[in-house]
Amino acid sequence: MYGSISNATAYHLPSNNSTYLTAQHIFKGTTERDRNIGHSKLQGQLKNLLQLIYSSAHSWPFENAVSIEDSPDYYDIITNPIDLKMISDRHKQGDFYRTREMMMSDLLQIVANCKQYNKEGTEFYEAAENLERQVLELFKEKEVPTAQGSAAD
Repeated sequence: MYGSISNATAYHLPSNNSTYLTAQHIFKGTTERDRNIGHSKLQGQLKNLLQLIYSSAHSWPFENAVSIEDSPDYYDIITNPIDLKMISDRHKQGDFYRTREMMMSDLLQIVANCKQYNKEGTEFYEAAENLERQVLELFKEKEVPTAQGSAAD
């Protein structure tokens, strides 16, 4: 068994002054536990963001993949299809979204796809504009509100 980190050998780094570092100094704040805590907090925030988006009145067109029966040419026009279910499934994997910006990018891809496929003024186009406003507003906040409207821990 290895000795504890407090008993670690100090290493001298060449410099103008005498600097000695131990493994405790080098790895301070970067333990696996610290990374897991940060990842868990991120996943909780992303879950809250998804719940807020799903609960909005304009999310219904984006909840599932576009049906070929409803839009036979959709997959000929849209080369990067994505929907809220796919984003939710990626989130449930636990390690797909490493940053808030990664999820925001996927959500904005939904908007871009909808605006590319649908004409301005249609119900779907307007839903995409509402989703875009909501996503940009939610992701600019540092504290993520919960579905009930209070800040997340």
